[in-house]
Amino acid sequence: MNERFCFSGFLAVLVLLTSCMADFDRHRVNFTEGPLAFHFEAEGFELPPGVLVEDPGACRVAELDCLEPPCSLQPQALLWADVDVDHAYSEELLRIDSVSLEELAAVLTAGDLNVRIDQLRILWAPSTTMILDANELALMGPIEPDRMTGSLAPVMNQEGMDGLESHLVDDSRFRVFVELTSSLDPGSPCPEGDLDMELLLRFQLTGEPRL
Repeated sequence: MNERFCFSGFLAVLVLLTSCMADFDRHRVNFTEGPLAFHFEAEGFELPPGVLVEDPGACRVAELDCLEPPCSLQPQALLWADVDVDHAYSEELLRIDSVSLEELAAVLTAGDLNVRIDQLRILWAPSTTMILDANELALMGPIEPDRMTGSLAPVMNQEGMDGLESHLVDDSRFRVFVELTSSLDPGSPCPEGDLDMELLLRFQLTGEPRL
């Protein structure tokens, strides 16, 4: 009985030591990408031909043929930037186990758009693809015309986060999209002005030394 007890105790100590040693070998690397700068001009909204009417001294949105009111346009615009975080991966000769997105910060740095941004979406995709294969990462808005500077509060999409984190285990490059959606009512002034935004992404990489 005593021998069995001592042997069991030895196994417990051995398992504990092995677990501690395995954790000791793990490395954690914190890195930040950005700020990624995006510049948008009102002319970038996708609008059908003939929607904007040039009156003498002014520009307005044309009256629209609608089957039922209310009738308004919802123009969109798309910006993107390529991201390469290979510099963070090369700091340590690691076999990467996981990468987690710890924070996504969004700041409007300048702007004088005369229209409201109803929705601002952040999406990501592998670096070789475009918007059709993108996944939503965060959602923001609305942004009123008189509030074109200051920090935003992204609502994160867990599925999109999981996809990006999984992608970054094997690939250090990806593409970030910013999609803006607005609303234009008939007779309202034509969109004018611009908007500047910065994104900052903070990651933590976990891995073990390559043998």
